[in-house]
Amino acid sequence: MKWVKIAGAVLAVLIVVPVLAVAIAGAGADSNRLTASIVIHQKPEAVWPWLYKPEKVKQWVTWLVEIRERGDGEPAVGQSSVWVMEDRNNGNARMEITGTVEAVEPNRRIAVKLSATEGFMGNTVYTLTPLPDGSTRLDSDSRYRFDNGFARFMTPVICWQAKKKMLSDLEQLRARVEGGV
Repeated sequence: MKWVKIAGAVLAVLIVVPVLAVAIAGAGADSNRLTASIVIHQKPEAVWPWLYKPEKVKQWVTWLVEIRERGDGEPAVGQSSVWVMEDRNNGNARMEITGTVEAVEPNRRIAVKLSATEGFMGNTVYTLTPLPDGSTRLDSDSRYRFDNGFARFMTPVICWQAKKKMLSDLEQLRARVEGGV
């Protein structure tokens, strides 16, 4: 009978500890924030179109299968587009994310408000900073909020996975821009 108590205690620890770890990680003010910086060996003017032109964006954002624009040309405040993505972590489920430009400084900064009927909202800001050697530092800063209680609880895990994808995508961006594709 003693082994049953030990097995029960071990099982309880195996369940309780991870749940507590996720709960504690999710309690932080920035558990829903993704940030990254990369240096691209091109001027900001060469990087800028890769942040908004559909044919270029689709080359570096994985899972992105379609962009439906509502407006043409350079991004402008209030302009929106719908990104159709196939979520590889969710059985290739299609997700439509509407992005609306909130602020834009050509060749310098773009801020986009995001929303998806699948239950999340967020904000993303890309900032381009020219460097003395002619390169550009791209800073990405995003925050996401989830409607679903379980998704909110799992925010640290979701954002950890999302950051891995984001870093990989930014490496793709660097390769494309530096390769002159």
